[in-house]
Amino acid sequence: MTDYINRETLKKRFCGICEEYGKCQELCFDMKLINSVPAADVVEVVRCGDCKYVEPSKGRSKDKLPYFCTIHREKFSDQTEYCSFGRKKDE
Repeated sequence: MTDYINRETLKKRFCGICEEYGKCQELCFDMKLINSVPAADVVEVVRCGDCKYVEPSKGRSKDKLPYFCTIHREKFSDQTEYCSFGRKKDE
């Protein structure tokens, strides 16, 4: 799987090294390199377990589908799933 990083977090980490060890000359070149790499076109995924449209399933407990999606109007069991309609609970 591809790893995606936060460019600003990486730059802050480099700046911390620069301040601690006084290696600004060397690390400024690395910062330019970091800035030159194009950003990946990605979107953060909201998993069903963190989605505001999911609620506990009502009805018979023997169906083993404990969650209900109010967008798709269906029950499910895996909170790690996701869809393009997902929104975090705190939004």
